Amino acid sequence: MSSLHSARARRQLSALLWEHETARALVDLRRAHATGALGPWADVVGQRRMRLRDAGWPMEQYAALLETHARVAAGRVAAAVLAVEKGPSGDACRTANGQVLDRLPHPFEAWVDPHQVSGEQDGILTWSQPVRMRRSTGLSIQSRCSRTGAVLSPVTMGPASLPLEIGDTLPSRTWAHLEQDGGVARWPYGSVFVWLLVDLESPVHGLAGDDVGGLEEEVGEMQTQLAQA
Repeated sequence: MSSLHSARARRQLSALLWEHETARALVDLRRAHATGALGPWADVVGQRRMRLRDAGWPMEQYAALLETHARVAAGRVAAAVLAVEKGPSGDACRTANGQVLDRLPHPFEAWVDPHQVSGEQDGILTWSQPVRMRRSTGLSIQSRCSRTGAVLSPVTMGPASLPLEIGDTLPSRTWAHLEQDGGVARWPYGSVFVWLLVDLESPVHGLAGDDVGGLEEEVGEMQTQLAQA
């Protein structure tokens, strides 16, 4: 999948550059990444900690980052975050990383491949019963006294498994996992969180339920409260 996901990202880059709006978004995204404005989220989608950060990504990787971010912002991708004791050790320290992940909360379990060398994934993360995640509604709330914030909606995902990516990875690989595997579990270097990203439109996963009833009413109430704050 390594060469395939990069090649697809290059094709997507060509398509994005044809439109002024998406070309501008790519430039803005690269600038935001270079200045650190994306925060920890950039490392969730793709990370190259072992290389010079000043080198940045090839432009096709920004295309993959943009596509992944767009899915999350549109609510197509649901997310959950699991806390762990510490960030991952180097790629060769698979036993140590596995021991940290052995202490994930129920019903989550992870398996780190002890023999993986430049493979398609570092292991597998599973859950054995329905779990709660959140996704964007595409709505935001803003008031004079607070920052703009996205309105999130809960979603319940049934038992499933995701490919596990630890440490360095390419945005195009994350995008490929969403496309081909229906999601990915990401544990970046330096992070005490494992991020679960699930593509809700993937045929790989089915929803156990979608708790969005009364969402518009709740949003209206929140907007009114903030406007009066």
